[in-house]
Amino acid sequence: AKTIGLWVLRLSDKVVLLHEGLIKPAKKMKLNYQVIHNGVDFNLLEKAKPDLKIKKNIGHFNVIYAGRLESVKGYEDYLQVAQIMIKKYKNINFYAAGNIIGKDEIIKQYQSDRLTFLGHRNDIYSVLKRMDIFVLPSYSEGLPNALMESMALGLACVSSQVGGVKYLLKDNINGFTFDPGNQKQLQTQLEKLIRNQKLIKQFGARGKELIFKKYNLDICAKKLRKLLADYA
Repeated sequence: AKTIGLWVLRLSDKVVLLHEGLIKPAKKMKLNYQVIHNGVDFNLLEKAKPDLKIKKNIGHFNVIYAGRLESVKGYEDYLQVAQIMIKKYKNINFYAAGNIIGKDEIIKQYQSDRLTFLGHRNDIYSVLKRMDIFVLPSYSEGLPNALMESMALGLACVSSQVGGVKYLLKDNINGFTFDPGNQKQLQTQLEKLIRNQKLIKQFGARGKELIFKKYNLDICAKKLRKLLADYA
């Protein structure tokens, strides 16, 4: 990245940055750059049908982590908090969506009747439509698609403060944030939500509005098409 990669970037006609947090290093490297965000396809979201196999009971809350089961994603922080909370609250269910191949020990350690591993899902939008809260516990991110898609679907989102997350979630305005690896903070933020269903709806509505206005795939694709046309 600091040898060959740097020269490739400098020789490029234009470098596309995924979020504003990358502007400072781009300037430092003297790159010719433009910010074009990842985009969320609202048409695909709307077409997805909720997975009715996942129970969604009145007065209960469904919480999900969706992503790779790798340490950098912080998934074990999520699972450990989930274990604590299912003992403390009877109206909350936790889910983890992601490839479980080679994760037998993790599943054995954490899975229960209220903490379910869904494995890899090609219909993740259908799964998310049965959830109330999305958790992103990562230690490193760019501009996370899973977070943007969950916001676009109206879920209340709780995320670690990494990468481009701060451009998506404003703490206590359209979601909650916590320090990476701080399980106590994560638990506290989740408890605030399950104790206030009105807040879940408010965060969901505000998050969806932000993604639709600023990170809609139609808007992002239009910017990229213009950029490519300028260099055609």
